[in-house]
Amino acid sequence: MVGLDDVIVVQDGNTTLVCKRDKAEEIKKVVDQLKAGNKNQYL
Repeated sequence: MVGLDDVIVVQDGNTTLVCKRDKAEEIKKVVDQLKAGNKNQYL
């Protein structure tokens, strides 16, 4: 992550999440949508 400011990077197993720090609260919305759509393999 060269040259990027104010980002969050989380890696867990084969999954990597990159988002702007000021959008971090929106992660919960994405997780809720994945759960509602029975897409648990992406969590």
